[in-house]
Amino acid sequence: MVDIEEDIRLKETEILEIATSLVGGALTLFIGTGFSKHMTNDRAPSWSKMDPME
Repeated sequence: MVDIEEDIRLKETEILEIATSLVGGALTLFIGTGFSKHMTNDRAPSWSKMDPME
């Protein structure tokens, strides 16, 4: 069972990290390949098949 106080601290930490990034103007969101594949009906290439030299 998750400790409620620990759960609250984790949520506060996540909010603080996002707020700090927004204030600093450096918010970066990382969305994985699964999201891209979902949004393109599985047509998005996987990162391992991308050739940076092309």
